[in-house]
Amino acid sequence: MNNGRRYTEIVRDKARALRKNGLTHREIAEELGVSVGIVFLWTKGIVLSMEQKKAIQERRYKPTFTKERRRKLSQLAKIHLS
Repeated sequence: MNNGRRYTEIVRDKARALRKNGLTHREIAEELGVSVGIVFLWTKGIVLSMEQKKAIQERRYKPTFTKERRRKLSQLAKIHLS
């Protein structure tokens, strides 16, 4: 079943380009504002090089909640809870 959302070919092409550049499905989804599942479907068949896979592994273990991210989340919470 379709929820009515349609994405332009430009968004799909950007997702494919980002994947070819070595970004994860989650990183692409966050950047484009789409679901991880749709990114996976759009980028199916794109194979990453060993260097790209290593870079993903290195990024995986970086702290998620940096000071900058905490500040942004705090601001969003103040806006939505006020």
